Amino acid sequence: MRKESVPVFKDILSSPLGHGPLDMQDNRLTCIGDGKEYEVVNNIPMLFEHPDSNTNMEKTTDLVRSFYEETPFPNYDSYDGIETFFEKANRSLFARLLNEQIPDHSLVLEVGCGTGQFSNYLGIKLNRTVIGCDMCMNSLILAEKFRNENSIDNAHFLHANLFTPPLKDDMFDFVYSIGALHHTPDPKAGFRRISRLVKSGGHIILGLYNFYGRAPTKIRKLIYDNFNADFLYKLDRQLKERKESDSRFNAWFRDQYAHPYESSHTADEVLRWFSDNNFRYVSSVPYFNGEYIQETDNLFKPQPQRTFLSRLITQLEMIFNSQGEGGVFIMIGQKV
Repeated sequence: MRKESVPVFKDILSSPLGHGPLDMQDNRLTCIGDGKEYEVVNNIPMLFEHPDSNTNMEKTTDLVRSFYEETPFPNYDSYDGIETFFEKANRSLFARLLNEQIPDHSLVLEVGCGTGQFSNYLGIKLNRTVIGCDMCMNSLILAEKFRNENSIDNAHFLHANLFTPPLKDDMFDFVYSIGALHHTPDPKAGFRRISRLVKSGGHIILGLYNFYGRAPTKIRKLIYDNFNADFLYKLDRQLKERKESDSRFNAWFRDQYAHPYESSHTADEVLRWFSDNNFRYVSSVPYFNGEYIQETDNLFKPQPQRTFLSRLITQLEMIFNSQGEGGVFIMIGQKV
């Protein structure tokens, strides 16, 4: 394990099955409670465990994990160095504002980090510690490779299951999970588990396929399943405009149209998750008045929840609004 990871992991890791703290020796972790050992491969602690006695959850998790092991998403361009990588990431206003507004000395966790692009992006900034965890080792190897080649010392990666995170509760200032929970067998239970990792006063940033915003993609996916990809190109603006390398395009296409498991959710459903787990609603993208964020906005400034009708109209507008690629709706909550 690389030396800068040791003090970070020493403070935050615990047994993924709740059997006590971990003893760290070179490239091996040992659970003090039951003596179970875990390896460290390519500087990545291998702490993935299935929950006890849940066969259906295990089957779905393994199905999704196999999908991403075959096609890690999102992939890196072969020419991505630190400058081009940072410039590309900054094209997203949401990513840029988040990077600017997460304070120095914050401890940040990305749940479902995939190939670690966002964790590496946040980790470029000094005086911040970022942990990216994912269940797919092939994705994490790409993440660690890019981190190592570009000396991003503040990013660290972890092989883990979000239902059994090998992390201490109430540790993180920010928990960020975009595009992960809707590929799990029980998103509500997944949220409940990762919400425990947020410290009091900390924030959770959650991005899920929206029930209404995802509808156009679902229709196109139905066409893809029953007709052919050439016809699909005429219907999907993203397919027409995307100009990334073949590997990036193929990974994106499979994630959108060939994924074996996904769910979609309403904003009010997530508001109930917030309330049930002691979070207050802070903000969303788009806002509940239908407007999208601007350059001068503070993502963590509390916004009104507005009425059910306003929230519904905002979600319905995603069907026709090109800014909601893939139908992901982002909501931010603060632990009280």
